[in-house]
Amino acid sequence: MLTLNKHPSPSWGLFLDNGTIPNSRHPVLVYKNAFDFTDRSSVYREVEVHVSAHGWRLEWEWRIYRYTHWHSTAHEALACIEGDAVVEVGGPQYGEEYNVIPGTIMVIPAGVAHRNKRYSSDFKVLGMYPEEQKWNLIKGARTFSPIGRRQSRKVPVPRADPFFGPKGPLTKLWHE
Repeated sequence: MLTLNKHPSPSWGLFLDNGTIPNSRHPVLVYKNAFDFTDRSSVYREVEVHVSAHGWRLEWEWRIYRYTHWHSTAHEALACIEGDAVVEVGGPQYGEEYNVIPGTIMVIPAGVAHRNKRYSSDFKVLGMYPEEQKWNLIKGARTFSPIGRRQSRKVPVPRADPFFGPKGPLTKLWHE
């Protein structure tokens, strides 16, 4: 069974354009101990049903790429369900590292670079996107992408936080 923290209080980081990576005016949100589950075999389905009620779709279960990348056409939510990792967000030399353990949720705005810097062999996350957004992949931290920059700045704010709904922290922090 999926259990959510009733009082989410995310930490957040703001990563601005560094010349090659657009990053975002919206903060990256990191929810520690945001959820728990009792049955590993049903967590995918339970998360899928839960986030779809808030306008997000669960697309995959895997790891985060080891190379720096970003998405210019969609925001991304990641929920760790197994193992642990260090995720670099914001790009090399400009970013921050976050420790990710089971129950951690990260919401990464379009345009924000991220990569899996270190991870345990059993590390797994679930990847989610707002229903109306199709994600793409832009690799690297050194390749300037003017089209990607323009696209990422036009991606609309989701109508709800993927886990905590329309009154969740994402909705408040991204509309301020």
